[in-house]
Amino acid sequence: MSLHESLSDHLFTMSHTLMLPFLRRCAAVLLLGLSVTMAWALPPQIEADRQLKAAGAEMKQDTIDWQRALTALNAAEATGVKMPESFDYYIGRALSETGDPASAVQRFTRYLERYGKRGKFYDLTLEQLNLAERRQAQKLEAEQRARKAEEERVAAEAAAKRLQAEIDSAWEVRYFYYWIMDNEGSGYCSTVSSSIHRGVNSKAVRKIDCDCRTEDVNHPAYRGRTNDVCRGSFEINKKLDSSADLSEQGRSGKWSIKFQSSPFNY
Repeated sequence: MSLHESLSDHLFTMSHTLMLPFLRRCAAVLLLGLSVTMAWALPPQIEADRQLKAAGAEMKQDTIDWQRALTALNAAEATGVKMPESFDYYIGRALSETGDPASAVQRFTRYLERYGKRGKFYDLTLEQLNLAERRQAQKLEAEQRARKAEEERVAAEAAAKRLQAEIDSAWEVRYFYYWIMDNEGSGYCSTVSSSIHRGVNSKAVRKIDCDCRTEDVNHPAYRGRTNDVCRGSFEINKKLDSSADLSEQGRSGKWSIKFQSSPFNY
């Protein structure tokens, strides 16, 4: 036997020996799965009875989990088996208690149409139908209030955005020129800022840019004298302060300061 044939036989024997336990385990798992599936694949009538008993047991509790009861009732109906007379009454109750009064009304109405006064749950169904209709009306009112509140919120938000857009577009630049003669060192930007804020609502002013310095008076009649001069600009918003009426030409008076919409050339 060649070396190649010997190695091939050896490897085949090893793989066969190792695979057998694995295959046995796979077969066991497969059979277990089949047995579990067969155990759960009950005939429809038996499965329906099982789910109805689960729902009945849940509804006998001191504190009923109506959602679990509803799940079991739906599963019973899904089998396609004919449901008992009481089914529409109980599933109607479960629907009403879990927040679906509209579907509950349909179930109670169907019970009354099918069995009428001869039904064992006739009186109880009438009571629950009235309760479900009240709950349905309350739910509709709550939904209407929620829709109205949402519409008002959206409208208010849109109005606020429009107002903010108007405010943002209403900012205007104004330039100022402020001086004090023969009072060296008395010209401060804080003085200018205070004057501006006395004349305009503080929320309607922003970006005050000020530069103050002492300069010689450039006028033949005042040679040898000095000015403390402050120049700069700020932004004002008439939307935020409609009383801020600024002259386009510039004037002295209200703020003891000259201002205009274009830079001063002196």
